[in-house]
Amino acid sequence: MNSIENTIENVKKENRLLLEIPLEPLQGSFFQPTGFPEIGAATYERPDGTRMLVVESAQSMANHFEKTIIKENTPDLIDEFNGLSYIKIDLQDKNKTHMAAISSLTEAHRINSPYIISDKGFVEKLRKEAGYASLAYPDYKKIGYAFYHFDINSLIHGAFMSNVGGTFRVPRALSSYIVGEDIKEVTYGGVKFSTVDAGGKYMVDKGISDKSAYSNIPYSKTDYTAKRITAYVNLDISLIKSYDLGEDPTNLLIALSLYKIRDLFAGELKLRTACDLKVIDSYSLDNLPKKTELISYIKELIQRCKTNMVVTQITAQLKENKKNDNNDNNKEEKSSIEDANNEE
Repeated sequence: MNSIENTIENVKKENRLLLEIPLEPLQGSFFQPTGFPEIGAATYERPDGTRMLVVESAQSMANHFEKTIIKENTPDLIDEFNGLSYIKIDLQDKNKTHMAAISSLTEAHRINSPYIISDKGFVEKLRKEAGYASLAYPDYKKIGYAFYHFDINSLIHGAFMSNVGGTFRVPRALSSYIVGEDIKEVTYGGVKFSTVDAGGKYMVDKGISDKSAYSNIPYSKTDYTAKRITAYVNLDISLIKSYDLGEDPTNLLIALSLYKIRDLFAGELKLRTACDLKVIDSYSLDNLPKKTELISYIKELIQRCKTNMVVTQITAQLKENKKNDNNDNNKEEKSSIEDANNEE
């Protein structure tokens, strides 16, 4: 047994792998946290009264982890990890002309993407593999295998098949969030300048009708400082083992999760324009295998597991919904999906 296998075996002895990774702004001392509609920044107090701030949510961190295995400017896996299971979707117009390529790696709901579950043939295969039936208690070992077989990434980051069945779900195995401690506000402002028409008196004929698109707009902005910024990472080993997939698939899920942690926290984290952070102490990462070691080990495991993992190709045909004049005029047009695979 080599060193990386020893590390994986030691990790598997624990119920959780818990990491705390200290961060700081790459430059200066203030930063822009994540914000949410209607509430803005998420601030709170600990029981001891210390003011805290959510710098990056668990949902956003899942997206950052996912990007570590996606080839740049594509919806596909990086070359090193070809052979992992995922679902590729070809979006076509009504004439079956290619419009865009996406995948379960890039879709917000992963395997529960509307572009995927519109394929009734695929959903039936998924249900059968998962042994899923309405009004029956879900077999999470079979559900785990089905996700492993069709989209291993969904087993790591979770998926809720709400449009297939309300109990057809798996929670995240890899979770993370970033918080700031002992925070203070940094409030300042700016102006969006119009160089020709500060008052927005004129607009482009048949163009954007919102006056603010043309005029000067003053605005205020609040960023934050923090005495400490910490990324918390939780890899649920007991959840991964509970699927009872066998030694190689279990090791693959753990190694792939460790790779994502290693890659994301390799140096700098540019979470958004005004939130550029860096790792200031890697002590909690030092016992993890190096990224190059993980890549080699994952490639070996992919070869051992490849007969049970598939890359599925789905075609989804889009059609445009026409506006109903009787409906609210402000209602936006939306695209619906027609399963091209099941067309006559």
